[in-house]
Amino acid sequence: MILFEAIAALVVVPIAAAAAYTAADCAATSEKYSLIPYISWGSTPENVKPLWDAAGCNQQMCQYWADKYAIQPYRSWGSMPESLKASWDHPSMKCNYHVKNYNTDTCTHLADEFGLVPYISWGSTPDYAKPLWDAAGCNQQMCQYWADKYAIQPYRSWGSMPESLKASWDHPSMKCNYHVKNYNTDTCTHLADEFGLVPYISWGSTPDYAKPLWDAAGCNQQMCQYWADKYAIQPYRSWGSMPESLKASWDHPSMQCNYRVKNYNTDTCTHLADEFGLVPYISWGSTPDYAKPLWDAAGCNQQMCQYWADKYAIQPYRSWGSMPESLKASWDHPSMKCNYHVKNYNTDTCTHLADEFGLVPYISWGSTPDYAKPLWDAAGCNQQMCQYWADKYAIQPYRSWGSMPESLKASWDHPSMQCNYHVKNYNTDTCTHLADEFGLVPYISWGSTPDYAKPLWDAAGCNQQMCQYWADKYAIQPYRSWGSMPESLKASWDHPSMKCNYHVKNYNTDTCTHLADEFGLVPYISRGSTPDYAKPLWDAAGCNQQMCQYWADKYAIQPYRSWGSMPESLKASWDHPSMQCNYHVKNYNTDTCTHLADEFGLVPYISWGSTPDYAKPLWDAAGCNQQMCQYWADKYAIQPYRSWGSMPESLKASWDHPSMQCNSRVVVRSTSVSSSSSPSSSSVSPPPSSSLSSSSSAVVGTPSVYPTAPKDSNKDVTKTDVHLDDCIRLSQAYEIVPWVTWGTASSGVKALWNLYACGVDFCDYWRKTFGYALAASLDAVPEIRIFRVSLASFENGDLCLEIAMASASVAQPRLAALATAAAVLLPLASSAGVQYTGVSQTGLESAAPQLPSAATIAHLTAMGANVFRFPVLWENFQSTPNGTLNSNYMAKLDAAIGYVTAASAASVSIIDLHNNGTWAGVALGSQAATADAGAFADLWGKIAARYAGYPTTVWFGLMNAPNLRLGTCAETTLWYTYVSKAVAAIRATGANNMILVPAALNSTAETWQSPCTNGDTMHAIVDSSFAYDVQQYFVADGTPTAGTCTKTVDVFTSITAWLKAKNQKAFLSSFAVNWDDVTCQSLLPQYLAYFDANSQQWLGWAYWAGGPNMPIGGFYYVESQSDSTDSSLLKLLASYFVNRTTTSSSGGTSSTTIIVVAVVVVGALLLGAVTVLIVVKARRERKPGLPRAEDEDASFKPVKKRANTDRKSMMEERELRDAVKQMMLSNNVPVKDKPETRPNNALTGKQRMRLDAASATETFQAKNVNLKDTDSSQFSHFVNFTSSRFQVESQAPNNDDSYLF
Repeated sequence: MILFEAIAALVVVPIAAAAAYTAADCAATSEKYSLIPYISWGSTPENVKPLWDAAGCNQQMCQYWADKYAIQPYRSWGSMPESLKASWDHPSMKCNYHVKNYNTDTCTHLADEFGLVPYISWGSTPDYAKPLWDAAGCNQQMCQYWADKYAIQPYRSWGSMPESLKASWDHPSMKCNYHVKNYNTDTCTHLADEFGLVPYISWGSTPDYAKPLWDAAGCNQQMCQYWADKYAIQPYRSWGSMPESLKASWDHPSMQCNYRVKNYNTDTCTHLADEFGLVPYISWGSTPDYAKPLWDAAGCNQQMCQYWADKYAIQPYRSWGSMPESLKASWDHPSMKCNYHVKNYNTDTCTHLADEFGLVPYISWGSTPDYAKPLWDAAGCNQQMCQYWADKYAIQPYRSWGSMPESLKASWDHPSMQCNYHVKNYNTDTCTHLADEFGLVPYISWGSTPDYAKPLWDAAGCNQQMCQYWADKYAIQPYRSWGSMPESLKASWDHPSMKCNYHVKNYNTDTCTHLADEFGLVPYISRGSTPDYAKPLWDAAGCNQQMCQYWADKYAIQPYRSWGSMPESLKASWDHPSMQCNYHVKNYNTDTCTHLADEFGLVPYISWGSTPDYAKPLWDAAGCNQQMCQYWADKYAIQPYRSWGSMPESLKASWDHPSMQCNSRVVVRSTSVSSSSSPSSSSVSPPPSSSLSSSSSAVVGTPSVYPTAPKDSNKDVTKTDVHLDDCIRLSQAYEIVPWVTWGTASSGVKALWNLYACGVDFCDYWRKTFGYALAASLDAVPEIRIFRVSLASFENGDLCLEIAMASASVAQPRLAALATAAAVLLPLASSAGVQYTGVSQTGLESAAPQLPSAATIAHLTAMGANVFRFPVLWENFQSTPNGTLNSNYMAKLDAAIGYVTAASAASVSIIDLHNNGTWAGVALGSQAATADAGAFADLWGKIAARYAGYPTTVWFGLMNAPNLRLGTCAETTLWYTYVSKAVAAIRATGANNMILVPAALNSTAETWQSPCTNGDTMHAIVDSSFAYDVQQYFVADGTPTAGTCTKTVDVFTSITAWLKAKNQKAFLSSFAVNWDDVTCQSLLPQYLAYFDANSQQWLGWAYWAGGPNMPIGGFYYVESQSDSTDSSLLKLLASYFVNRTTTSSSGGTSSTTIIVVAVVVVGALLLGAVTVLIVVKARRERKPGLPRAEDEDASFKPVKKRANTDRKSMMEERELRDAVKQMMLSNNVPVKDKPETRPNNALTGKQRMRLDAASATETFQAKNVNLKDTDSSQFSHFVNFTSSRFQVESQAPNNDDSYLF
């Protein structure tokens, strides 16, 4: 809208440009100027009116009003103001016919107004209304409308329907008879007769559109009475004239016509009873006379007993269940006696019979009536009485009768009863009681066991049961220990028919090894002579895998290295795919690790390759990750910090991984240094994990062993032996200041430093490079404003000391200021910058998704971007929550990600769910929401499963700016449930991709901990690969809108401190500034520099935005297709891209590489001189805290000054002394009124350093350091570093790429 008005105001764009504007733009113009189409222009400016017309805004207002005021055409004006209604109905608007809010009234109104008859005549319907008729599906809606309006009865009566409409009603494309709800019996019979439909048998020729009508009208059951009447059917007596083809349907279980027609009643006794309230022997209820003979003939009285028992869940003698009181008298009637006629008998049935009639099993029937005796036998009551008596009288078999009456004991002991052997109260209810009581020893002696008990022993299978009983009782360990087992039982344990060793669960490793040795069993190769009864024990004890370690120990096997003394007959088993002994024994060694890596393509911390799950624990147990470093170093001849040797590219990321740190862990195997004295023989500690703190920047002492050349080398280290790049990496990684402090370097790092002779080379490099460059342009040297360098000292040689001392007396104030600046800036310059920088690419988040441009992505990648964020829409993935993923949409997302990987295989694609905490516009967690946390997890689980194979190049952005609209801090905990379930679902798929976890309340930096504890709530997320997803915009209200930036880098201070305290990282997934605003232009470089300076807490950023959904030329539109059209905004961003290019499109040196060399040169030189001066003075004055190196280590010897025998070298040193002295004495430097604020570029190469200009300036001012700026036109010298990696130049002041801030 802002762009719309801006264009209109300037009148610089053709009218055709208005076609790009949406209904929202038209609506905004209407609201602003009170414009009412065809009624009033309101206050619309003249230059806007042509744009309004060209954009077709008049018609666009119809839908806008319909949505805004909830208008129902022909039905309700909604909340539309009176002032707009005339425009709505205007003949040139005709909004009723142009909006999508149609309804049934729309159809009927069109038909009535224009005399439209479906499929017969359009009547006078105008052309513009015809699409509305079709879109609303009006043809079919007219059927029900006519049926209701004219009281039509299908097949029965036309009602009052005009003749002119009947042809449409019967039209083949209408078939109204089959589409209206006014169906009746005639409908069913007509369908059956017309199409030969037989219920539950055949649809005949019934068309598909008529089948739902049949079901809706309940026609199946209506056919019973129709047939009964039509064919004079007498249920159970006569089919009448019914055709054979219908009889199967009549009898079909789902029809049951016998029970549904009024011509008769059911074919069962139960139906009569239920239908007429008939109670046997109590009341006929309303049973008609013609039905009573059926009842008697069918013997229904007794049938009712079982019916009731099942229906009401009656338990005879125990429970009436849900039986009504009105039926109980019938149940107990002497002629019914249901208790004795139903199959629902139970123990209570038996006990009740016994107690009621005095029945004693096998002794006396007592007074039991004849009709009850069959029930006793059917229920098996004789044996049930044993347990009943045992419980009732507390009988202890073989020990006590309890309170059992004498009259029952004969029955208890009866041979056909044998109650002692049938009750659960039998002693301990196990064979062990017999054994203990009678001294029975299986297969050895019956002891005193009575004959009647012996059958029980055999029947219960007691012999084998004794094995486990003894094992537990005496703590027996098969093959290992008898425990406390009596000697008298051991023969039974070992008896061939017992074989207890093979039948107890107390198995152990000896069990397995004994089986193998005894029977010649070879796992997965041969069972040998193992008997069948022993095989289950082998499997139950898991012996197969136990053999691996047994063999490894027995035969001294070294996996992958030596078979030891293992017999050939066992080797096939060791290597069997189901054994995989190499991966299951603890005898692992280095060869184990290397073999796993080579066999399965395993790359530590990068990819498991094809490593099977069973091998992964072995890898971890053997500590293989770190072992690979030395293996690779030896295999590929790697020289840490010097050469990759022949190492494949696929392994380098693992070598450099923070958890590997191979450079610092391998033993440097060098032939140029003797093994006895080589400093590389000790391992090197990894680089520090955090940036150099401010306290570590000050020079607090010299190292215990000063960095110098190796003293015991077996050959002289000359200039050709020094690798300056390696020295620079060591200095930056471990904060080494040459000749001043070791920083955080370990003994191993010091050894590498000395091996490379880094200290000697640094002095020569600075002296011969910086000195001559400065000497050529002393008159144009500016003061330091933004100082960026991590190497801050000269060599501890006579020349550097002399320069510092000679200058000290005349330039003391200037040196003091520079020393203060150095103390402030050094700690800020130690950060290596963020890892991921790029741009969001819109298009896929719209309802009609569009692919971003492959050319744009390729161009941005060439400029240095390495991350692309793709906003996507949940509704595009799934049409309904928990649904399947839309294959067409997934193909587009695949294509977008493919553009990124095609441009660079290492670049990252972020799948950003751009729903802002909603589904279909409804906030998640609200009462109206149809998508819950489970649906959210379902979506991410399915996405993760698809992209699990891209763990490093596809990230999952769970939700863009989630806002659940609760208005309270409860939103944070509610959102946590969604996130936690999504993270769990992703990991459940096995995906290890990076997850970007947003907080609630739009997940902005400024709301991270206030007003709600957003961050602390999300800190409960525990995962191995995630970062927090943060957004921030910089206008007053924090939204991505035009305006002046009012928020400085301070907006990130709180969250950065929180991240540092929690040891977490974040990713700034969305931010932008109004590039048309000068304040925003000045602040953007500061934001970007801030993240580089705090890269320990920030992974990187993605700028919003480019892509097909962004308006070209908008205030935050960023992208371009080629260098020739790169915007100034993109150029600025590109200077901060991680992989930014070093050359411009014209082939020359770019502004990223052309960093103000004077700053680096002068800073290095002056700060070096100052630092050395401080060190020299401290040594001479022997102040506390500044000990001399020779005091700390007797082995310290200053490096001898290199011989300068030729006249040229002497001249060079003299010129350098004079140049530095003159520079230090110079104070006549021009000053500009207002320093320019521009993006700070950085040294090229992998080790980048940036500084926040604003915070640095504030620090200088706070310390009263007077830093001046100079006109860049005076600074035109060109400096070439001897190392090609640091080529820097300054350019003319009118070139945007030339000036620093």
